[in-house]
Formats: sequence, structure tokens, C-alpha cells
Amino acid sequence: MCEDVKMLVIQLVMFFIVEAKKFIFEYPQDWVKKADHHNMIFLNNITTSLIELNLVVSLLPVSYPTYGIPRNNTSNPYLSFHSYENPSNIWSYKEAPIKGLYSIDPKGYGGWADIAQNLDKYKSEIEKIQKPDDILEPYIQQLKKGLSKYKQSKAKVTLDDGFILFALQVRTDSVADHAYLDVVDVLNEVSLFAKKFQQKVVIKLHPKCDSELLKAQVFKLCQENKWLEVSNSDITQLIQLSKSILACNSGVSLEALILNKKVYCFGQSEWSVITHCITQIDQIKQVFTNDEQNYSLNLFQKKYLAYLLSCYWVRFDDQQAIKNKLQRIVAENESLNHLNVEEVASLNLLEAQKQYTKKMKRINLIERDFEYQNKLLKDIRTNPFFMIVYFLKFNFIKLKNKIGL
Repeated sequence: MCEDVKMLVIQLVMFFIVEAKKFIFEYPQDWVKKADHHNMIFLNNITTSLIELNLVVSLLPVSYPTYGIPRNNTSNPYLSFHSYENPSNIWSYKEAPIKGLYSIDPKGYGGWADIAQNLDKYKSEIEKIQKPDDILEPYIQQLKKGLSKYKQSKAKVTLDDGFILFALQVRTDSVADHAYLDVVDVLNEVSLFAKKFQQKVVIKLHPKCDSELLKAQVFKLCQENKWLEVSNSDITQLIQLSKSILACNSGVSLEALILNKKVYCFGQSEWSVITHCITQIDQIKQVFTNDEQNYSLNLFQKKYLAYLLSCYWVRFDDQQAIKNKLQRIVAENESLNHLNVEEVASLNLLEAQKQYTKKMKRINLIERDFEYQNKLLKDIRTNPFFMIVYFLKFNFIKLKNKIGL
């Protein structure tokens, strides 16, 4: 009897070794350190699902700056953190722009996401969505309560409604690779049209903005143009008071769509297809001239949003939806053909080309910023008082944020 049990155990172990598929799973060390409630439950649901799927899991800790770097080819199913342009068996996950939702995507995020690159593949599923208003309602209420992705300022909004909201984002954010226009050029154009049409524009800097050029340019334009104003108020309140929103591909533009606002985007994202897309600098004028009264989203826009929120992305606590995504990763990996030496060499060459292109984009951004900074420096030399006011203003804002005013 004892020998029979022993043989059964050996057989089970051998079966597990042969049948179980190794799954590579990256987890962000920053999430573990900060121990955010939603993030930790989401990670726990991934690991639980992988165990239930009888997969041998290889855990890889990752941290900045590995975010955004394409992963190398592997024969195993692979769930990477915050990456894009990967081989077909490597998926990517990250927080979605709406609090509580997460992206698990075969291509990446933002303009790299599969739905952004291959919309036709999803159209039939989008059209099948029933009662989109019911799906959107909880997210509308969530935003009206001030629950945005990032913690917002407690500063009260003292603005009259009916303004155009221009939401800026981190200049070096990887999603800016999908911008059609440079944000500094857009800022200058917005300033010209705001003055020409005498239309109030409220500019909201990103909470994590690290570009001194962007902050200085915004301050300079606001000093010169009474129709421009910077606000540090809660973004959800600003959206509700605005008549329309301009953004590159910021998550603010998605929040605005959910809140039934007219949105203009000059960058590609998972939702940019249902916004008014701006690809040329002269199209900025549309933001000021297309003044629709009683604007409302059409049915396709609502269905598209509902599909993103309920099907394409997953809730942090919906283990079954998370498990279904992981099953797709494993299933798609099984259908892949093994690569020969020539194909591997081609992939390596493409990898080198991608890295070169990425570096060149970074160099181009630095060169553009240098040119903009030279122009700013000339203005400062002719008006040194500007620099004193700028220094005092932004240090006062930092102080207010620290003490929670």
C-alpha cells in the first residue's frame, strides 16, 4: 500500500513537471513598497489565478527605469509590467487611467494598446454592448466624488464655468511618443486663439510635472495673456465646470468623456478614436470655434467607453476577468511557432533599431527644449522681474501642497 502511494506521488510530480507551463510574471517593487490597497489586491488576484491555472510561475521584480523598455523574446508566456512593442507572447499590464481598473494588454498601453492599433478587431464586440449608460453611471459618480487616478489638491475652485480646460501631462511620459504635436507649440497656439476669441482657458499642470520649461512657459503666457489662467484645483471639479477639454492623450481626457464633455486630443490613446482628433497645429482653432450648445456623447462613444471600462480593462477585484486574460496569454503562446536562427537574428536587429529610434526621439526632445529655453531666456533678460515672480509663485504652490492647503 505504501509503495502504491509512493508511486502515485511520483507520477503526480512527473505529470506536474511535464504538463505545467512556466509563466513569467513581473511585479513592480514600487507597488509592493507603497502597498496601495487596489494594487495589492490586483497582484494577489493575478498570483491566485496563476496557481489555479496549474502554472509554474517565475516571479521577476522590476523597478524604474525598466518601465517602458521592450522585453526580449522568450518561448514562455510572459506578463510584463508597463511595457510595449513586445514579442507576441509577452503581454503588458499597468494601472488604467480610471482608479480601480487595470490594463492587461497584448500590445502595451496608450497608443501601443491593441485596441488603439487594431480597432476593427473589437468593433463587433463594442456594438454588442447593451445599456451603456448603466455601465457608465458608477464611474460618473466615482468622478463626481473626486476619485481621480492621482490624489488631487484640496484647493477650492473659484472659477466661473464655461472655460476651455487644457490638461497637461508629464513631458517625458512614454505615452507622449504618440503625440501628433509638441505641447509647447500647442500652448503657444492656444494662447493666440484665447486672446483672439476672448475665450477663457484654464491650464492644469500634471501633479507630477517635472519640466521646468513647461512650467516657465505656462507662467510666461499667463502673465502676458489675461485669457489664460493656471489652476491647481481638483481636476474632477475643473472638468465639470469646463465646456470642453483639450489634451494630448492624458487620462484627464478619458475622465472628461465619461463626464459627457467634448474632448479634443492631439495624441493617440485607447480612447482617442472617440474624441475630436487634432493632428495639425492649425486645427487648434477648432477648439475655439466649434462651440456646440448642449453637447452630448453619441451612442457609439458611450458603447466604446462602456466596452473599455467593463470588458477591455479589468477591475482590481474581479478575479475571474483577470484569470480569463491570463488564460488568453497561455493559449496564444501555445499557438506560436518556434523561431529559427534567421528569425531570431531579425528580431535582434529590430530590437537594436527600436532602441536607436527611442534614443533619437529623446535627443530630439532635448534639442527642442533647448531652443524653447533659449527663447525664454531672452524674454527673462529683458524682464528680470518675471523670474522673481515666477520663483515666488511656484515655491508658494509647493508650500501649499506640502501643508495641504
